Amino acid sequence: MRRSTSRGEIWHPSLYKQAIELDPNFALAYARLGTVYGNWDLLVTAEEYRKKAFELKDRTSERERLYITSHYYADSGPVGEG
Repeated sequence: MRRSTSRGEIWHPSLYKQAIELDPNFALAYARLGTVYGNWDLLVTAEEYRKKAFELKDRTSERERLYITSHYYADSGPVGEG
């Protein structure tokens, strides 16, 4: 399933949730859920998923860690307030 946005298409959250069921430590799936929910203006839910991804970031590749870290700080407001 996909949901269309003005910037293209985003995979439906159920696919990321299924990935997390298979691997509860799949940090990038949590990060993408944070992005999807943030794009849908479900900010509390987005923040919960971003925080979980940030907790698991050390289990990822450098590229994934950069994605997770940048979204964690950028989407949580100014550095030091997130």
